[in-house]
Amino acid sequence: MRLFLCLLGLLTSLALPTPVPAQPRALPDARNLDGLDAVPEWLRVHAERMLPGSGLTVWVPGGAFDVSSLVRVPRFPGAKIEAWPPDSALVLRGVRNEQVSAQLAVIGSEALAGLCVSAGDLRAGTATIPAGQV
Repeated sequence: MRLFLCLLGLLTSLALPTPVPAQPRALPDARNLDGLDAVPEWLRVHAERMLPGSGLTVWVPGGAFDVSSLVRVPRFPGAKIEAWPPDSALVLRGVRNEQVSAQLAVIGSEALAGLCVSAGDLRAGTATIPAGQV
């Protein structure tokens, strides 16, 4: 009987290990999410070919603003990017109290620094959410 209790105690200690506190995971450096320390020349040339022109380009991932939040924006474009027409309306639709999301992407043929983006008032019929609350 004593041997049985000893074995039972041993099995219990094996089955219920002491929990180890979770260690916080280090997040990757935001500038290096793909593991590249330097952009190879062939990749830079390929990415430049995917741009519609030189300078800064604003585009909608997936081509449709209302589903753009479902598309991951790659660091380097794999397909030709179509610029969003300037002064075009970006429209989101939803029912009352529904949460909706969308994204715009910005890519440049040169390094970007100090990019600032702002939103205007959001309007739906006669209702308005002021820009300061967006």
